[in-house]
Amino acid sequence: MSKETMVILAEKPSLAATITGFLGGKWRGRRLLGYAHYRGRRFVVTSLSGHVLEWWPKNDPGFNHPDYFPDPEEFEVRPLEEKRKFLRAVEYAVSRYAGGRADRVIVATDNDPEGELIGWEVLVWLRKRGKLDEPERARRMRFSAYTKRDILRALEEALRGERVNPSMAYSALARTIADWLYGIPLTRKLSQGSDGIISVGRVQTPTLKLVVKREREREEAKKKRRHYWVLVADTPACRLRTEEKIRDPEKARRLARRIRELEVVRVERERKRVPPPPPFNLTDLQRAAGKILKISPKKALDTAQRLYEEGLITYPRTATNRYPPTFNHDALLRKLERAHPGAMADFRRAGRRGKPVSGKEYDGAHPPITPTGERKRVKDRLGTLAWKLYDLVTRRYLATLSRDAEVLEWKIVARDPDTGTRFVAEGKEVKFEGWYAVYPWEKPKERRMPSVREGQVLRARVRAVKRKEPLPPRYSQSRLVAKMKKLGLGTESTRAEIVKKLFDRGYVKRSGRGMRPTRRGERLIEVMEEKIPELVSVELTRRIEQKMEEISELPPEKARKRMEEVTREVKRAVRRNAKKLDEVRVV
Repeated sequence: MSKETMVILAEKPSLAATITGFLGGKWRGRRLLGYAHYRGRRFVVTSLSGHVLEWWPKNDPGFNHPDYFPDPEEFEVRPLEEKRKFLRAVEYAVSRYAGGRADRVIVATDNDPEGELIGWEVLVWLRKRGKLDEPERARRMRFSAYTKRDILRALEEALRGERVNPSMAYSALARTIADWLYGIPLTRKLSQGSDGIISVGRVQTPTLKLVVKREREREEAKKKRRHYWVLVADTPACRLRTEEKIRDPEKARRLARRIRELEVVRVERERKRVPPPPPFNLTDLQRAAGKILKISPKKALDTAQRLYEEGLITYPRTATNRYPPTFNHDALLRKLERAHPGAMADFRRAGRRGKPVSGKEYDGAHPPITPTGERKRVKDRLGTLAWKLYDLVTRRYLATLSRDAEVLEWKIVARDPDTGTRFVAEGKEVKFEGWYAVYPWEKPKERRMPSVREGQVLRARVRAVKRKEPLPPRYSQSRLVAKMKKLGLGTESTRAEIVKKLFDRGYVKRSGRGMRPTRRGERLIEVMEEKIPELVSVELTRRIEQKMEEISELPPEKARKRMEEVTREVKRAVRRNAKKLDEVRVV
């Protein structure tokens, strides 16, 4: 076999088939192998299936031993039984076609810490099996979209010397080991004295605490909640209301009977320019999808991932909402004329601004979430929901390139000459749509300004309306994900899955558009706050998360040592607290 044969490791079979196709080759799905020639080289493409290996302490005595706290060095990589066929395909390809040489292996997993670990652990496994030399010499394709242009560019960079990043893999491995050291011993300990499995997690449990805390705030607010009354005045010009909260119902009704006319004392008008929002990162996309499409963060991420794998949008698990200087908007707009002509028609109506609106966040690897401009029949291929999310992403991108909207904000202030009671009416009128034309979901509800002048007297029919003080709102799933991000809990890739686990494990349930804790969830937090408050604190989780993020910036050897230091810190904290849970019963 030619020495020029290179082996590409894709993250899943569908993506391996896509890469093979871009190289002009043929994918053989049953064998998990694709063959292609490109620029004088032969390529063999094979596939993983996400993580095909797991990290587990080699001497773990099992579920009935909750006081087992292994050192980081004791963790070793081992196959997941249900995915052995993928490992066999990789081992065959690397041995047969790459000759066991890492510099002829190209990792083509997602360009993030988790993707780096998926590829790195396979290289480590192959080395352990004697089928590969130095893993650090393996090449790396880094891309943000599954388009032919992006894949071939990433391949060229890999052939020129782009390598795997062990430090990025160590960052993800630190999370894996820390999650084990926190979750497994505590789950084993709490489950022994309870009915069923009591699952706890390094990020999951502090997130549950947020939901429980909000429910407690609501209960406290209910105890202090009071009714109040406002006056509503219907006049020939418009409806006005009082801003003051009247606590005495008799006073409110007396004023309502007494007031017969209002004098306009002030008319305010202000025309404002409203700039468009920045482009989507994952958290903002999940919030928008929850608000507009009424879907969960997990559903939004899974749908976005499908669109990404079809080459229709860029990589979705990104924190970036800032365009890189090299982003070619003109080229993408030309492609969108064919890919989404309806949105482009609205964009022309909105008008193009001179400079795109951009955010401040950049994750160092990916652009914001945007369409790629690839033309495919999204609804036919992926379904209605995928089309709606694709439409949302496309329109958000176009909004960032659209002109400001112009809105007239108005306010009318009137008073009863006799009692001095003050009434107001206010609203907005859209004078120029701008970006609202292409992204209509943010367009404000319009209320036309009535024709009144200062000093004018208006006949009024007034009534007293009873209202309640609002309660703190329960978290929706998308708002909880946004709160997790603000507090530094989890990563872009994991937050939606963590929220889903709270439902799956019976710790929270839906309540209207929000969520509330179950008795099981409340009891778990009560026990942990009473016995081990350190381990349920947001501060500990955030501090550990920050340290793990820094690992990827270090040289490989220092990154490995820092990984061990951080995971030992987790081990010490859990071991110190776990003994306080002896004979504790959650449910």
